Amino acid sequence: MKEGAMTPGSDDFTTFPPVPQVVTVAGTALELTPIRLGELPRILAAVRPIAADLSTEPDWLALLARHGEAVLELLTLATRRDRAWIEGLALDEAVTLATAVFEVNADFFRAAGGAEHRALGRAAGADPLGWDDAVARLVACGHRPAEVMGYTLTQVRGLLAAHERQERRQHALRLALHAVAAQGDRSAIERLQRELWEDVRP
Repeated sequence: MKEGAMTPGSDDFTTFPPVPQVVTVAGTALELTPIRLGELPRILAAVRPIAADLSTEPDWLALLARHGEAVLELLTLATRRDRAWIEGLALDEAVTLATAVFEVNADFFRAAGGAEHRALGRAAGADPLGWDDAVARLVACGHRPAEVMGYTLTQVRGLLAAHERQERRQHALRLALHAVAAQGDRSAIERLQRELWEDVRP
């Protein structure tokens, strides 16, 4: 195998569209997918009232009793269902749905008190997670703004990491080219050309 060739790993597919998780609630099969970047502002607003009470295993029954409005709004946004349908759920059904939503968005709902949850308590209008910069960087790399808004948070992180790796390789290559050119060694230049052609061959 060529050095640097891809091998299967747990992080190989973070930039791929997520596979929906199907949960049946009130006789309806729902396909749940992670939060998308364009949904983040409204999701953050819904989560702020309950952020301090979230944990790795939230007590959704208690959260519904204490923050009913916020939890219902969160479920409406995260499931992309009508608010009336969410409000019509029985209590146990709402708990089942909230648990599934939490599992699907585990990368967002980290342990209570984590960096992201502390950020939720900052002043409204702030950009605690740096998503503005993330959008700008992806657009600069050629992604259409509308496409970026449809990416999940995991996809955004994976794409940013991939672009950073590509940039590092490009910087390293430029440095190598400048170094070889400065030396003026014809054999070294030809050897580098062969290595570059080897890298781009299928």
